[in-house]
Amino acid sequence: MTRMRDDRGFTLSELVVVLALLVVVIGVVYGSAHAMMQAARVSDRQSRFTQEVASPLLVIDRILVQNSSIQDATPYRIVVLTDRDLNNKMERTTIQARTDGTLHYRSEELNPARTAVERVLQDWVISDNNVNVAQGEPLFRYYDVELEEITAMGSVSSDARSILVNLVTEHDGRTLSDSRRIQFRLRQW
Repeated sequence: MTRMRDDRGFTLSELVVVLALLVVVIGVVYGSAHAMMQAARVSDRQSRFTQEVASPLLVIDRILVQNSSIQDATPYRIVVLTDRDLNNKMERTTIQARTDGTLHYRSEELNPARTAVERVLQDWVISDNNVNVAQGEPLFRYYDVELEEITAMGSVSSDARSILVNLVTEHDGRTLSDSRRIQFRLRQW
């Protein structure tokens, strides 16, 4: 009769091999999780950039490119008249970077004499984390026909032919910004 050998444990070399395999598996899992977290941060940053910078720039571009006149202009605020829907009713649109860190947009339909507001069309915050005012970075820079910057705000309404819009926001300790030059197409000179 043959007797089976009675092992009561593992050898040291077997334990070392199992531990080595376990370290490799844990390393792969940790590396994958780390890569996924990095990708999520990048995706979050890109999403925030779109939400806080790119989308507001698109809204501002659509309004300013078709303005018929500028009523008020400062480095952080602009008020323009447009007829966006071509219904022969002028809309007054105000875009302003505020000290509370918001970028505000308000559009109002004016009466035919342009002396009073008939109704508010839109009144909303287009960016919650705007830091233009906090960083002292002008939201709007105005330029004349020769692309010289206009610094006397009183002459913007008559002399401005284009505008440089620069949006700045902060997210996760990083500053995100983008700018766009907008040529005024519908201005009556």
